[in-house]
Amino acid sequence: MKLYTADGIPNPRIVDIAMYEKDLNLERVIVDFLEGENRASSFLVKNPAGQIPVLELDDGTIISEVTAIIEYFEEVCPDPFLVGTIAKERAEARMWARRVDLAVMEPMSMAFKYGIGKNYFEKRITVYPEAAESMKNKAQDGLVWLDNVLAGKQFLCGDRMTYGDIMLYCYTDYFKKTGQKVESGLVHLTHVLDSIAERPSVQKTA
Repeated sequence: MKLYTADGIPNPRIVDIAMYEKDLNLERVIVDFLEGENRASSFLVKNPAGQIPVLELDDGTIISEVTAIIEYFEEVCPDPFLVGTIAKERAEARMWARRVDLAVMEPMSMAFKYGIGKNYFEKRITVYPEAAESMKNKAQDGLVWLDNVLAGKQFLCGDRMTYGDIMLYCYTDYFKKTGQKVESGLVHLTHVLDSIAERPSVQKTA
């Protein structure tokens, strides 16, 4: 299998960490997104959305989207699990991943694309600079909310790390460099993020 990916940005890093957690041996093919390689016709054949990461199976099947790739990893290599072993666990993991996506990941991304990343992204998507600050504030509200719900918990799903935790870590770790940091007073959230940062799978992608 081949994993078309990139270093240093959140979505590819999420999948890389999941790959290392499961000790999967995949060929990593680096895509130069800054030079627009992911928008080239040769890549769009694989993923018409022009996004990375992309997983190419041995039979040529293409799987894109972070969650879909992680779900595939879970099916072919369930141990250690990042989704769950029974229906209740899987539903809980998907619930928290979606909450993280809506409360933190989407507004952080929009704040960046509409704000300091505008000059790069306006060539690729429609940007709304007037919305940048409100998206940044929405993401901060999401972090405060997560801090409250994480009180007394090791991870989003209690004592088991799931892919939602990886998503949360990768986005907060990346966007702190763009002025969207986790405030020091969010002690419960900081504790969870610090524990994730210590994992070998995460350190391999640092």
